[in-house]
Amino acid sequence: MPFTIVDNVIVAIILWQMIKKVRASNKRYKQRKKTFTQTNNDRFDASVNKTMDISEAYKTLGASQHDSLEEVRKSYFERISKNHPDKVTHLSEELQIMASQITLKLNQAFDTIKRRKL
Repeated sequence: MPFTIVDNVIVAIILWQMIKKVRASNKRYKQRKKTFTQTNNDRFDASVNKTMDISEAYKTLGASQHDSLEEVRKSYFERISKNHPDKVTHLSEELQIMASQITLKLNQAFDTIKRRKL
């Protein structure tokens, strides 16, 4: 039994409504994600200093001032792999924020040392 024009119109309307619901839920998800990211970035900016002393940078990375850039980079990658925010996504929001703050401090310390060494 072939489909009639009415059947095709009904199927098209149902599909259109389903697509509309999916697009609406994606839009709400993106808006929530954007708001979450903005509020967390505001918290991170307030907690991390814009400038870092070179001795504090070495202390943050657990490296010596006599280490080469390769040794400092190795220390940086070891610490960043332990404290990366993607590893704590299943934990509470507070721990995710702490991991992000630690990551920001490690990045800032490595950038400070890298600029000084180069």
